[in-house]
Amino acid sequence: MTDVPTPVDLAAAFATIPAPFQPRIAGRVNDHEIRLAKIHGEFVWHHHEGEDELFLCVRGRFQV
Repeated sequence: MTDVPTPVDLAAAFATIPAPFQPRIAGRVNDHEIRLAKIHGEFVWHHHEGEDELFLCVRGRFQV
């Protein structure tokens, strides 16, 4: 039997982040962490070896 993921209220999860650039783990899927972060201003692009990244804009906009 497969574990069923627990739904996450994104608004409530983002409310726990006190300031930009202080990411929080919202959940896990398989061997991957789902992290949430607030970003303000310029975000310096960087690379994590051996990790895939997904960026989902919940409010506002950003340019990649």
